[in-house]
Amino acid sequence: MSDPARGGGGNEEEAMVNFIKGFGEAEAVRAFLKSQLAVPPTMHEKFGMLSRTLTTRSKQFSDLPDLKSQLAYFHDVLTESNAFPSSWVIFASNTGYMFQHAGGRFIEDTGSIFQDEKQLGQFCSIRAKYTMLGVKNLILMRSLKCTSETQSCVVELATALELGCAPGNNDETIFESLTAGLAAFDGDLRR
Repeated sequence: MSDPARGGGGNEEEAMVNFIKGFGEAEAVRAFLKSQLAVPPTMHEKFGMLSRTLTTRSKQFSDLPDLKSQLAYFHDVLTESNAFPSSWVIFASNTGYMFQHAGGRFIEDTGSIFQDEKQLGQFCSIRAKYTMLGVKNLILMRSLKCTSETQSCVVELATALELGCAPGNNDETIFESLTAGLAAFDGDLRR
């Protein structure tokens, strides 16, 4: 297979490169990286937008019949609030894939946006962090239908994510919290 970073490769890689080339929100991403990436996600302006939206819609969450419906609605609210635009997720995912595929090199000037692989990884994880922190907020508002065990684990999971943003935290402890939280959450979804 030819090197997609040099213009070859399959249709999927070409589509990724074309998306990266045509991405029109590079300055917005740069501004986000500069002003927000170094602070905890709960302090991000965009997460604040999502939190306010969740607060105003907590009754709608409570009215849904089960956790699966609530999580589907959460995804809709996250997308609708534009707290972390889907186009940013696609851009970061494509950039990450092409970075790995090109042997650890940024392509199409993405290195001027993401200074290094670590920053790209942090940016790629933002939407997942917003999701866990948003779910934590809904639990604290008593808007989600799940067991108290799952609620505790998800709050612990989201807290571990918040702690993971602070320098000097133990990755092993954070991983253990994440694993326990995901296992409990998965158990509730299977019911």
